[in-house]
Amino acid sequence: MEYSIFRNQAPEESPGEGENISLPSDHNDKSALIMRLGRVLLALGSPAHRIETTLTMLANRLHLDSQFFSTPTALIASLGNERQSHTHLVRVESTTIDLGKLSDILGVMDRLSDDDISIRQASMQVADIYNAPPRYGALLTWLAFALLSASAALFLGGGWAEVILAGLIGCTVGLLNLIGNYSESVRRLFVPAAATLGSIIATVFIAFQPGTDMITPVIAGLIILIPGMDLTVSTRELASGHLVSGSARMAGAIMVLMTILFGLAVGSYIGEQISGPALVGQATPVASWIPRAALFVVAFAFTILFRARAQDGLWILLSSFISVYALSFSQQISGPIASAALAAAIVGTAANIFTRISRKPSSIIYVPGLLLLVPGAMGFRSLNQILEHNIIAGLEGLFNVFITAVALATGMVISSVLVPSKNEL
Repeated sequence: MEYSIFRNQAPEESPGEGENISLPSDHNDKSALIMRLGRVLLALGSPAHRIETTLTMLANRLHLDSQFFSTPTALIASLGNERQSHTHLVRVESTTIDLGKLSDILGVMDRLSDDDISIRQASMQVADIYNAPPRYGALLTWLAFALLSASAALFLGGGWAEVILAGLIGCTVGLLNLIGNYSESVRRLFVPAAATLGSIIATVFIAFQPGTDMITPVIAGLIILIPGMDLTVSTRELASGHLVSGSARMAGAIMVLMTILFGLAVGSYIGEQISGPALVGQATPVASWIPRAALFVVAFAFTILFRARAQDGLWILLSSFISVYALSFSQQISGPIASAALAAAIVGTAANIFTRISRKPSSIIYVPGLLLLVPGAMGFRSLNQILEHNIIAGLEGLFNVFITAVALATGMVISSVLVPSKNEL
């Protein structure tokens, strides 16, 4: 949706004789650049504090007085001078993490800062980046869904049967995602449809392979849908004073979790009608070195699903190892909550050091690293326990989920104090 512009002029002051209160001739170009950049950052799922800080820095560089108000799907901006300003609105329908576009955006901002391009050229390049097609094709994206789900089953303690089942569910989710690119109806029903089909597949699979755990492969198969990252980001936004954005993002995360649970309940019923009740068992974990080796597969899947540049795949792999080993080290010296904060601080510090050295977005490091720490699977298990009438265990789990999310957000804040980032991307 295109942004609207409203003209605001201070009524209580009258200009002196010969005084010009109009905006500079290049105001429209500056405003267009800022709002296009805001639209891209909003569409890429950037948190409110990063969007507002980035746009404020750009407006100051362009000598514009500015105020910004960001929510997960909308951005309001007031741009002008002390006498006259225009109010702009940008609205996006959905958000998708795209690390490659973030890198491209940072490159444009660097060239503008070095006066290698004009404001109008920068604005056009930002628009081109926003409209660019996905970096990777449909087949490779579908494969990444399956590989990430299968690898996640290993990290959640699953055995080989759970890995196969999670991979099948991941294939189904990836196929729905592909169909959703061409069908608005499928896109709107993507989350409940994926959960329903995943539950049907799990129920039928266990009917033919009794003794297989159900909850582990289902979580792993739907891992890309579980909003653990949104839950953590929302606590960071709330902690930084962005109450509207944080509350909206947290409400959205909870709604997605409930939608997934609804889909699983429907799918379980349909599956039992097809193959009878599932004889669920306990997973037999594989050797401890196998999940660590699977980090190579996880990094590949992250690179594709987050649409990072191919050359940044090695940095995503490094981030994955830093995250896993930072958590392992933290758990040896502290409790579960403190270890989450310490691990997040280590990942955040590594991300800020990375952006200082490479002049690339810190998101390349902290997004995949933080995703391996977020408590999305824990929240899913807790809500599932509540639905199974295990109220006490479910509420205790939910409490731990929110405390862990707060710990992760605190760790990221600590990292920004220890090593301030050169950019907010």
